[in-house]
Amino acid sequence: NHHSQTVRNAGATSKEASLITNFYSPPALAPPPAVEQALIDSNRISTTLKVETIVKSHTSGAELSRATHVTKFKSWGNNIIAPELLQTSYNSAPLDTETRFFSYDAYGNPTEAAAKNGIHIAYLWGYGGQYPVAKVSGSDYNTVKGFINQTMLDNAFSYTDEQIRTELNKIRIGLAGQSAQVTTYTYSSLLGMTSETDPSGKTTYYEYDSF
Repeated sequence: NHHSQTVRNAGATSKEASLITNFYSPPALAPPPAVEQALIDSNRISTTLKVETIVKSHTSGAELSRATHVTKFKSWGNNIIAPELLQTSYNSAPLDTETRFFSYDAYGNPTEAAAKNGIHIAYLWGYGGQYPVAKVSGSDYNTVKGFINQTMLDNAFSYTDEQIRTELNKIRIGLAGQSAQVTTYTYSSLLGMTSETDPSGKTTYYEYDSF
């Protein structure tokens, strides 16, 4: 393997051990796999593919521990190259998948993922793909998007917060009686988040001082 894009940081963790962190970016392999070549072609050569954190003994130079974090990318179509798997391993153990992504929207935002526990999380995005407007744990993206008008969410800045909250509440109504947990959000174009409604239906409003 030819790690032609590797950055190493070294530092001391104690008098007895030193910490070395290696960052791997494309091309991490020669020749690079197709998805890495796609990152290179799109000038994303600083994208981190793997991080190794190694602790070594000062006296013997022996490796005391190693943690490896790998991001595996996939070409999702529409010129979207984004993570598919987030994986971790410790010492000599094989890589274990912590998060798997299943889909992205046209803006390159993740719309469905699953954690290590197997629970799926669906995400809806609005305001022209700028902000997440719903996070639904325990359901899938295709189910969740069937409850709302995505065109309205894409143009959310043209509606009041109350209108967007009402639209997003259709998810809670649609999933009533199921174990899914629904959290929704509204935003201001200039200020950021203006409200958050938690799975119990309680809404927290955010106000900002003028600068």
